[in-house]
Amino acid sequence: MSHCMVFTLEFSRKDRNIHWMSQTKCEILAKIASLYVDFAYLCSPKRKNYTLFIFIGMKKSHLYTRTGDAGMTSLVGGQRVPKTHARLEAYGTVDELNSQLGLLLTYLEDPEDREALLAIQNQLFVICSELATADEDLRAQRSCVTEADVSWMERAIDAAEEGQPGWRGFILPGGTRGAAVAHVCRTVCRRAERRIHILVQEAEVNPLLLAYMNRLSDFLFALAKKINLKSGKEENFWRKKNNESK
Repeated sequence: MSHCMVFTLEFSRKDRNIHWMSQTKCEILAKIASLYVDFAYLCSPKRKNYTLFIFIGMKKSHLYTRTGDAGMTSLVGGQRVPKTHARLEAYGTVDELNSQLGLLLTYLEDPEDREALLAIQNQLFVICSELATADEDLRAQRSCVTEADVSWMERAIDAAEEGQPGWRGFILPGGTRGAAVAHVCRTVCRRAERRIHILVQEAEVNPLLLAYMNRLSDFLFALAKKINLKSGKEENFWRKKNNESK
């Protein structure tokens, strides 16, 4: 057995009602739980609360399913769509961005920057899930981007820009390796945002999700500048070509 599911139940001595922390429809588990309730109460009648952990072994499944060989895949909820569908393009590009952020993490040393980036990676999983759910009722039951998430991102931008000089011109992507990767992440983020706007033309998308993605690219730009500044690396600025003949 390679995997294990853990079910936890709690009940009180007062009413001995079972409160499942993880839902299950397994009748066998229900019977085990009922027997445990009676046994535990008889053995320790003075205890106020009881907790039962049930471990269930699960057979490891194959990573491959063969269900996408013909160019179709499943959205959250089971709907089958082509892999070229606008939803796939949207959340697939967000997934690409998340992978690039993983690369960026390997160049970050500041604990606060690393913590912020990990929080963003977790949020991008929520965004992928939201984009991969076409059913409105099902989407309403799942985690989604909120106003608090957008506000957090704006505070992260302000923190990254603290102590940086004002606008001095158009910055050329580069500098340190970390800053260069941050710029790559920024451009992938912009592409993901464009893919999501294509989806907006045919389906409803949470406007706060769009706002979050827009702020994220700004954050990555500010982070790239911060990395260069902390490393003492001077930015390279775009210089207008002089077309005047000598």
